[in-house]
Amino acid sequence: MTTPIVRCVKQQLEAELHYVTASKYGSLLEGNIHLDKIHLFENNWTELRDELKAENYNLVIDLHKVTKSIRLGSFLDKPVIQFNKATLAKWLELKFRINRLPKGHLIDRFFKGVEQIKVTNDLKGMELFIDETLERNALKVLERLGINGSYTVLVIGGAKWTKQIPIELCVDYINQTREPIVLIGGAEERDKAKKIVEFSNRHINNFVGLYSLLESAVMLRQSKLVITGDTGMMHMAAVYSKPTIVVYGSTSPIFGMYPYTVGDDSHIKFLQPDHLSCWPCSKSGRSKCPKVHTKCLYDWKAFDILTEINKLTIRN
Repeated sequence: MTTPIVRCVKQQLEAELHYVTASKYGSLLEGNIHLDKIHLFENNWTELRDELKAENYNLVIDLHKVTKSIRLGSFLDKPVIQFNKATLAKWLELKFRINRLPKGHLIDRFFKGVEQIKVTNDLKGMELFIDETLERNALKVLERLGINGSYTVLVIGGAKWTKQIPIELCVDYINQTREPIVLIGGAEERDKAKKIVEFSNRHINNFVGLYSLLESAVMLRQSKLVITGDTGMMHMAAVYSKPTIVVYGSTSPIFGMYPYTVGDDSHIKFLQPDHLSCWPCSKSGRSKCPKVHTKCLYDWKAFDILTEINKLTIRN
């Protein structure tokens, strides 16, 4: 989600631009033409600080605003720009259902933060740069299957359990539809994918744990429709303006984390469990439901997804 800021800072300030991120996200940025250097870290915190200190930057833009990034900005002893994380407003919403949250997407708040250095949103959306070899590999897979452009992607993973589409809902949807299905997820979702395949009454293409994040992005880009939870793949679908159904569990778009679109957003539909008084219960997901029932996810049926799909142009 930071790519619009990266592009606009680079182009509007013509600055040398470095980016700090965890190693696991490096592949998402290594092809970005607007970055001059990427600094990756795992557990090498002291080494990273010394490496960045030696660069002698003029300015630090903190788009994470967590303890580590705040400490890092302080250590570099340079001017720091941060964004409004709305921590208190999130707490008021979760604890008392008092809505003082800023309107709009998180990316809009990023741009509010850089107004002071005269950087503005160019309204060109997010970007993803994919290596040509990875792209060819993914396209060859789709070519062999003969489903390019005709299939639905089901994203079955998610950083937290309460942000993942349940097995039962995936199977219910698969068994009530006929279009080709592609399952996408990380290696940690392999067992879940096997169960979905086992309980489905027709063939589905299980790509879970088989391809890299960027190869999966190509497969998502070539699809007809994406069904996902509140996940990173949801944001990738927005990069390509794919028709998307987002199934929200414990989180909510009210916190500013939803598919970022520029202009018409009629191709994005949400399933939000606003019939539950306990929803939302988290801004970023949970490992388990505080009330045990997890109705925010298990109340949904294939009928609910199909109802939203029928509102999209692809089904009209």
